[in-house]
Amino acid sequence: MMRRMKKTMHLNEFEALDDLDCFSFGRDYFSNSNRRLQWLRLDSNEDSILLLSRQIIYIDSFHDREGDFDWSTSYVRKFFNSEFMHMCFRDNESRGIRITDLHNEKENLFCVSGGPDTRDYVFLLSFEQFQKYQEDIPGSLSIPLHLMNGTAKNDYFIPDTEQQKQRRLYYESIDYDSVEEVNNTKDEDVPVTSVSSFYSNLGWWLRTPGIDSREYMFVDRYNHVCEKGINGILGVQGYRPAMWVSKSALARFGEVA
Repeated sequence: MMRRMKKTMHLNEFEALDDLDCFSFGRDYFSNSNRRLQWLRLDSNEDSILLLSRQIIYIDSFHDREGDFDWSTSYVRKFFNSEFMHMCFRDNESRGIRITDLHNEKENLFCVSGGPDTRDYVFLLSFEQFQKYQEDIPGSLSIPLHLMNGTAKNDYFIPDTEQQKQRRLYYESIDYDSVEEVNNTKDEDVPVTSVSSFYSNLGWWLRTPGIDSREYMFVDRYNHVCEKGINGILGVQGYRPAMWVSKSALARFGEVA
């Protein structure tokens, strides 16, 4: 059962928020019910709390076109700091989301640069951040039902035919080396795949590159990091946004989960 937090809190009462593990804040635009988004507390400072979405809230690729890219130029970064902010948070809520200076590793495990440092409101965790907070992040995620049953508002999740659905699931489960390889796959080579089975095995993206600049790390459902990564354009994983939110905004507009 959820209870709404106090509308106003004195500064010395903000410390009580540090004892809470889960919050509801903002709204899940991607579900038909427009339900509250659920967040886990990972860290806190004097006036803000670092939140990570409790579930995968969206499924897509890391980037949307061919060419060189990193976190700073990625589709997912643009999505989080524009469309996601506008759709999921009211103006008074979004004003409580702090701008964050993000450090992107200059060299990862495979000596691949993560790109320039950035300043973002909403972001993906890096490999280093995941390692730091791993004990506070549960594994075996449950995927929101609206991503499994085809009721999301984005047409991406609503195939026109059964054949298109199977082709999409097959493509998304394979780490292709090129778009040409995808285009050359014939219909008869595509196996039948269960929608629920596919979604239940999805992981979620990190913003750290893998074995090369086209591959990006992800966390699987068992909370293990695939350090080599998968193709950021052709591969598909879940989005679990993170953000620093002021304690005053959570006290006024959030709920305790």
